[in-house]
Amino acid sequence: MEKRTLTAQEVSEYFFSGEVSYWTVLKMAKVGELPHFKVGSRYLFNRASLMNWQAAQEQRCSLVGEAM
Repeated sequence: MEKRTLTAQEVSEYFFSGEVSYWTVLKMAKVGELPHFKVGSRYLFNRASLMNWQAAQEQRCSLVGEAM
């Protein structure tokens, strides 16, 4: 069974395959670029929300590519 909630480190390693650092994941969350929620001082990420965010990013990029 897959975890539904990921830490910033897990997002870096599993969702971005290590291509985006832990610190960048945190920075993206802090400025509202990545969907997240906080528990105390910890930033946590819902796997389904990240998948939806990724699909929206891909859709946005394909629309920009078509406009060129």
